Amino acid sequence: MPEAADPTDNLRHRDLHLEITPFLNGLVDMAQRCGIPIQPIHGTAAGHLTGVTGSFKVSEDLPAISFYAREHSPELFGAFSSSRRGISWSVAWPLQQFTFRLQGGNDSELGYLAVGGVEWTHPAKPVAIGIGMPMNLHGGGQVGGVVMLRVKF
Repeated sequence: MPEAADPTDNLRHRDLHLEITPFLNGLVDMAQRCGIPIQPIHGTAAGHLTGVTGSFKVSEDLPAISFYAREHSPELFGAFSSSRRGISWSVAWPLQQFTFRLQGGNDSELGYLAVGGVEWTHPAKPVAIGIGMPMNLHGGGQVGGVVMLRVKF
């Protein structure tokens, strides 16, 4: 007698598509009403939310701290950033010639790691140097450091 098929097999092999844009738009609206300086980033589809961005000042004498979480990095060039597609996030604070960063994503240069560090980017040439500490987002307990040099030819 043939073995009965598992009814959950079909469910395991289907792609799941959820429309969460209304939920995310509601979160952005709520954050704005609470005074959080956040702005939505909409994709090519009308009303499709692809991320959020914002900035705020900690002092009138210092540059603003900026942040984003979105489908792909808006940064075209940097020591720790990749312009490839995938979810990415960053908190950056530029101070004179250097930028302090905490960033990561699912398609980052370092895989599933986030990086906290300092970055210097040449103002006119595509040269970036970064020194930081990678953080394993999957709970690994090892500590290390990373030095990144990126040059675009």
